[in-house]
Amino acid sequence: MSEIEKYVWFDGIRYTRQKDGRYIASYGKLLHREVWKHFNGEIPKGYVIHHIDGNPSNNDISNLQCLTQSEHMKLHKTMKKHICDFCGKEFESRGNLSGKSRFCSRKCASDWDHKNSREIRICVECGEEFETYKYGKTKLCSKECHAKAISRANSKKNR
Repeated sequence: MSEIEKYVWFDGIRYTRQKDGRYIASYGKLLHREVWKHFNGEIPKGYVIHHIDGNPSNNDISNLQCLTQSEHMKLHKTMKKHICDFCGKEFESRGNLSGKSRFCSRKCASDWDHKNSREIRICVECGEEFETYKYGKTKLCSKECHAKAISRANSKKNR
């Protein structure tokens, strides 16, 4: 299993390589855990299987180690400096396998999302500008314009 491939077979089951390098079966089983269980038996509750060389595609039994969750976190926990994408403040966070931390707090993440998911539209009923969620279908600026649009549509039906 040293060569990186899109698919690998283990114990009669096909595993597909994910973007993060791990191999997973169609029903959710992770290859490195199955390899460990095949050679060593069940994984005790509260334990994880760690890739010693840090390469999640290398599932050779000699590269796998059974650790407690806290031991595993200590191996991957390194403080890194980042700049918040919203407020620009420098902050530190624990490094993780998924990449860069973007925000210094949940508030900044929420404020950034609010700011970047809004847009200005023109109301199809009254022609006024209004702000709305940019991924929504809203075309009217208010309940009043909505009522007018329904009234106009109903009067066209009744003609």
